[in-house]
Amino acid sequence: MRGLLRIHFGAEDIARLRVAPGADALWETTNSMHMLQTRRGSLLFDGWRTESRRRLPPEMKALLAINPATGSFPDFLTPTTGVSDFDTGLELLLSTPRRRLRAELGELTTTARVRPWARAVADTEPEAMRELERLLRTYHRTAILPTWSTIVAEVAAERQRLAQAYLRGGSESVLRQLGEWRPPVLELAYPWDRDLFLDGRGLVVVPSYFCWKHPCTLIDPELPPVLTYPLRHRRPVPSAAGTTHGDEPLGAMIGLTRAAVLRTLEVPHTTSDLAQRAGTSVTSASQHATVLRRAGLITTERHQGTAVHSLTPLGAAMLASQTR
Repeated sequence: MRGLLRIHFGAEDIARLRVAPGADALWETTNSMHMLQTRRGSLLFDGWRTESRRRLPPEMKALLAINPATGSFPDFLTPTTGVSDFDTGLELLLSTPRRRLRAELGELTTTARVRPWARAVADTEPEAMRELERLLRTYHRTAILPTWSTIVAEVAAERQRLAQAYLRGGSESVLRQLGEWRPPVLELAYPWDRDLFLDGRGLVVVPSYFCWKHPCTLIDPELPPVLTYPLRHRRPVPSAAGTTHGDEPLGAMIGLTRAAVLRTLEVPHTTSDLAQRAGTSVTSASQHATVLRRAGLITTERHQGTAVHSLTPLGAAMLASQTR
């Protein structure tokens, strides 16, 4: 039997409602793991799910075990809100205090094979933390990075929809787009009954590409309130086969992230836009652009102090050769 999530607003909370500035790399990573472990949304996700399962290494089961598809999952897996840069989010995740890791991982039921590793992570043992980082990076590179430009575009479209709602009727109009707004309570379908009291802290709303059917929020009521919810999909999720296999030779030559940067520049972008669409930091995007420019694959021009990157004929020919 489904329940209700009831979010209790005060006047100050309504005034402090905000929408995340873009796709959140860690929320998408975490939510996608739930989709990977189920058969939900088959029409939208089956192609992506089949290909991701085929490409992910067997040891990924340990990571999935600490992020179960049903019930609660640890809050530390999503330490940021609206951060498109995976590296920044991962750094915050890995710096979670030991006390919190022990509390959150201690709530999980894991298999005997995974339990020792989960305990080692909870104790922040260096080898276990390095393995956690390696697994998260491998998962993100394999399952998320190939679809990142689509995720960014879909989240941007959803943010535009919410912006139009705000222009029509302010914050309360936005709340009506999310669920049943019965002032001062927002009600949303949820796996169980739960009340979340904002107490003047406001709420950050995170549209999520891989969230499905019902929203997610943090378990610890003391953490800053966040609501991530399923956006309105406009097309099926592209599989890794449709987006990265063609670029694998290029990725082997110049690196997967740099190949993703080059692929993104099929349409000219500023450095900040390039960073968001390629799922990396602005500093990293700038460094990749410098390497690609020195190789003659892209060109950079400045317009009113803003750097705009675009492909050279050589860069376009290199990308075209990957799709033949």
